[in-house]
Amino acid sequence: MDDRFTYGLNPEKLGAVSSYLCDPNTAPAEFLLVKSQYLAETGRAVSRGALFFQIRQAFLPGEVTAEEANRIGYETAMRWTKGKYQFFVCTHTDKAHIHNHIYFNA
Repeated sequence: MDDRFTYGLNPEKLGAVSSYLCDPNTAPAEFLLVKSQYLAETGRAVSRGALFFQIRQAFLPGEVTAEEANRIGYETAMRWTKGKYQFFVCTHTDKAHIHNHIYFNA
């Protein structure tokens, strides 16, 4: 988890970042804490086995700014998770096309 999140938050690639119910800089610990809380409250372990999921979202060159892409990524993540799971969106500008890495808790 740490290596994926570090890649997403790489300042040399990052154009914008946003988050929901977590701080991207401490997300690995926060994601695991929520899993522990779920187990404590329900007595059930998360059965899927995944620690987190990632969506990549790309835009055509010149189609959006980094801020617009990040807003779209945030909206996508909110719809995908229905506001029930922590997530953060890293918008990369290091390629000809702007793209998002959306990480959300399993």
